[in-house]
Amino acid sequence: MSEAHDRAQAKAKIARTEWFGYVSAFVAVNIERSLIPIAAEHVKSGNWMDACAFIGQFAKTHLNRLREAEIDFSQSEGILPFGAEWHVLLIDEKVYVSDTEFFPYPASWKAAHPGIIEKEE
Repeated sequence: MSEAHDRAQAKAKIARTEWFGYVSAFVAVNIERSLIPIAAEHVKSGNWMDACAFIGQFAKTHLNRLREAEIDFSQSEGILPFGAEWHVLLIDEKVYVSDTEFFPYPASWKAAHPGIIEKEE
């Protein structure tokens, strides 16, 4: 697929999803609201603000890699310590975190990297 097609799919998902904007000293991220209670179950304090900070740190790790590679539009996936697979999207200088893909990963990438899943630490 083309970047224009992938962008259109990502923007459609953004439009139909409910987001919570979280800003820290290190990252500004739009979090799919349904992820906050999931993360809260796995942070020590159990509160939503610490859950957002946890999600923000997860996003920052991916965002740093994308920026180091000078990528301004892409998504990245990661497996969290509690087994959830979340996706980070960088689009139009904004960052989003969801538990579903924003657009399909290319079949060529999946074929070239079978079984590669990066575990977040």
